[in-house]
Amino acid sequence: MQYMGKFQLIQLHYNIDHLVIKTDALLCWGWIFVEGGPLSDLRLRLSLMDGRVIEQPVEYGTLREDVREAFPQNLNAVASGFMVSSASVSYTHL
Repeated sequence: MQYMGKFQLIQLHYNIDHLVIKTDALLCWGWIFVEGGPLSDLRLRLSLMDGRVIEQPVEYGTLREDVREAFPQNLNAVASGFMVSSASVSYTHL
């Protein structure tokens, strides 16, 4: 997938391996990386149907040998694993 960054085209690769949303909790993990450099700040932003916007910091940089094997030409692929979890937030209007 390609996105326009501040003045350059960014090649983004990602996959959400698992996503669970319950009434008061969210758990998500997968992998994500961009070609040409590491990610510096990764956050999950949810826009809920009731108008609330929830932003959660994402733990990023876990080793993913499967992603390295799938993208051997990209040095950022190996440490592309992420996880985000949240509790005590109502997701009933997601």
